[in-house]
Amino acid sequence: MKRQTLIAATAVTMGLAVAAMAQDSPTRADQIVEYRQAMYTVIGANFSQLGAVVQGKAPYDAQDFAQRADRVAYVAAMLPEGFVAESRTGKPTGAKPGLWTDRAEFDRLLKDMQLKVRTLATTAKSAASVADVKSAFGAAGQACKSCHDKFRED
Repeated sequence: MKRQTLIAATAVTMGLAVAAMAQDSPTRADQIVEYRQAMYTVIGANFSQLGAVVQGKAPYDAQDFAQRADRVAYVAAMLPEGFVAESRTGKPTGAKPGLWTDRAEFDRLLKDMQLKVRTLATTAKSAASVADVKSAFGAAGQACKSCHDKFRED
């Protein structure tokens, strides 16, 4: 079941990217930016639901939580594909120019985020309660924030 959900999430991401690419013959750089943004849409939609659970705004369902954490980790692993140098000249994004000039730091923060969301996904698979995932969720959220603070426009 989880594998089917991951496949479905990937299909949605790819479908969004393909649909975006089909409009007005965008440049290759624009296509990459749209692909990257589609990945962040999927990550954000799932991570916000995890946050609602951790904050007590939504009930804890262990299977759903683990599934959403898996989606975040799966799509996060694909993010480097969306940050190739060619996409620097694509359509406007929320990325600060420093992303391209301090690439080593960006790559370090991205890898840290990927590690933290994988840890969250692993933790969620054996968690019996929301208390069991709070620490891993907090670490993943902080990893996201660290990169956003440095490389994303407000």
